[in-house]
Amino acid sequence: MQLEALALEFAVSLAVILQVIAVTTDAPRGTDATTDPAFTQPVRGGQQSVQDFLDDLLSNGYDGRVRPFADDNKPVTVTVDIRINSISSINELQMDYSVNTYFRQRWTDPRLSFTRFNHSLTLNYNQVERIWVPDTFVSNEKEAKFHDITTPNRLLRIWPDGKILYSQRLSLKLGCPMDLQYFPVDNQSCAITLESYGYTTRDIILIWTPGTDGVEVAPTISLPEFSVSGFSKGDCTAVYSTGSFTCIYGMLYLERAIGFYLTQTYIPSILVVILSWVAFWIDNKAVPARVTLSLLTVLTITTQSSGVLGQLPRVSYVKAIDVWMATCLVFVVGGLLEYALVNVLSRKEFMTPYAEDEEEDEERNEKKKANMSEVIINPDSFVARQPSALNPNKVTTNGKQSELKKRTNNNSTLNSLVAGIHTDTPIPDIDDKKRCCGISRNNKAAIVDMIARILFPLAFLIFNIGYWWAYVVQNPRYNTS
Repeated sequence: MQLEALALEFAVSLAVILQVIAVTTDAPRGTDATTDPAFTQPVRGGQQSVQDFLDDLLSNGYDGRVRPFADDNKPVTVTVDIRINSISSINELQMDYSVNTYFRQRWTDPRLSFTRFNHSLTLNYNQVERIWVPDTFVSNEKEAKFHDITTPNRLLRIWPDGKILYSQRLSLKLGCPMDLQYFPVDNQSCAITLESYGYTTRDIILIWTPGTDGVEVAPTISLPEFSVSGFSKGDCTAVYSTGSFTCIYGMLYLERAIGFYLTQTYIPSILVVILSWVAFWIDNKAVPARVTLSLLTVLTITTQSSGVLGQLPRVSYVKAIDVWMATCLVFVVGGLLEYALVNVLSRKEFMTPYAEDEEEDEERNEKKKANMSEVIINPDSFVARQPSALNPNKVTTNGKQSELKKRTNNNSTLNSLVAGIHTDTPIPDIDDKKRCCGISRNNKAAIVDMIARILFPLAFLIFNIGYWWAYVVQNPRYNTS
């Protein structure tokens, strides 16, 4: 009997120990299962779980369809701040940009104040649908996306005094009207504009969170083409036909980095213009070489211009890149036109030594033909003027027969001389100017080339000084004060 009593006592003790172990292992680590309010079951002393507390808080006369202070006819002040996690796809053609943000709103709802806890409560994202939230929207938004990986990226937190924090992670594509007058040495200002859609200024007032810039950019952001140069914030409350609606905006200032366009547009176009000047040192008689080089530079500049302007919108004003590409095109086309002038002058000067004025040539030939006709008609006068050439025999006066014989001999000699003369053949004029094989005394074509070698580089240098002074030195900066 004594042995059975000991066995029974041991079994009871073992059962108690196992029960205690089971109770302690069911409680979460680091908590006291008997004191933690989150795991306390409702008891007759009045202690209540968080779940039951929230159920009572949101159901005990609370209506999420009605805004706070509606009975007092006072507007709800909603403070807003935005943190930009990333900026991407700044598109000049579509005039928009994309950002990934944390969008935070804070307001006070006295109906949700409590004294049960002295710390804030972070609620599940599903509870957002049970309370009143502002109807804030981004007015310059083109596309928006909520993030749901791994769960909906929303945060809802309530403080004992009824203060509420509602944060969301959003990806937004926002419109950004850009002034491209100074492109690509320009700065841009892109806004994020927030408004209340349905509540007027009598119901809601939006303000940026005091003590902040309103828009915060993550320090790790690095853009390939832009750098963030500053921020500003302001009020844009507007009056519509349906009433006055609160509006605030945050301005993001972006400064474009010119490095890409310097290496891809400016330097190549400068080299092409310089290449067009090589034609000024090529012989003006090398027509294929000079024409090919000039046309090649014209086509290259045209292709570059089309590539750059194809990425930009069709605006009505002149951009800085338009001025640059148009001027480069003028210089290379000017080189082609310069050779056209040189070629004309070269051909004209080459023909001049062989083609005198037609009227002077005809007049000279007519005079020569008239002289030859006089010789044929009156041979005695020709003989009288040139006795030694046509009458080599001595003249005597011994009888008529001797005189007749001499005259006959003279006439035969004259006829043979005249027969050997072709009146159609021009007789050289000893007063003609001496010329040599197409060499011009004043080579105007060469002079034009020499002037172009100096004028074109000098004009391009002056243009560069004026261009960079106007679009860089005098480039207005945005006032972010």
